[in-house]
Amino acid sequence: MRLWRAVTVAASSVLLIPCVARAQSRYPFSIQGSGLYARVLGDAYESIDLLNGYGFELQGRWTPGALSFGAGYQRTNHSAESGDWTLSGAFFEPRYVIDVKSDRFAPYVSGRFSFLHLDGENDELSASTSGGNLNFGGGLLVSLGQAGGGRSNLDIGATYGYTRFGDFTLAQGGGAETLESLGSGKNIVIRIGLVIGLGK
Repeated sequence: MRLWRAVTVAASSVLLIPCVARAQSRYPFSIQGSGLYARVLGDAYESIDLLNGYGFELQGRWTPGALSFGAGYQRTNHSAESGDWTLSGAFFEPRYVIDVKSDRFAPYVSGRFSFLHLDGENDELSASTSGGNLNFGGGLLVSLGQAGGGRSNLDIGATYGYTRFGDFTLAQGGGAETLESLGSGKNIVIRIGLVIGLGK
């Protein structure tokens, strides 16, 4: 009897998975635009006195179920005594939505893999470097439609990450000089965005 009950419970759980997945993926595709606040930490940023910055991101997302996959572009603008800087690049972000039995909101955990360019300039010269970045974090999706049936969601999230930069290049007067790497840096990114579902 106990064995039969265990088999029944297991089978019911498997059958429920598609229902949960459908509830969390009402629209298989979506686009998102977000405002970003980026706090930068670590030797790489401190060496050029880089300050915290603001920016945006744009992404598209495919959502077959609780696990979804997004890709896009992010950019933040920063200031320093050495000039104006931008930190930008393409990213890939898998995300897993946690089922809390609500059609109005859903928490999620995420990872983000990106290739970032750090570019700066002032009246005398320009500088640039690139590096790989890995961020982990999470957030909350809040439905903006009645009873969770709308196409729009509010996305509030935050991530913490690590970037390792390569060679640092200085350009001045038509010439360029390659210097050793700035090293590594960390970042805390806070995101508030609007998600629009597509399809269906």
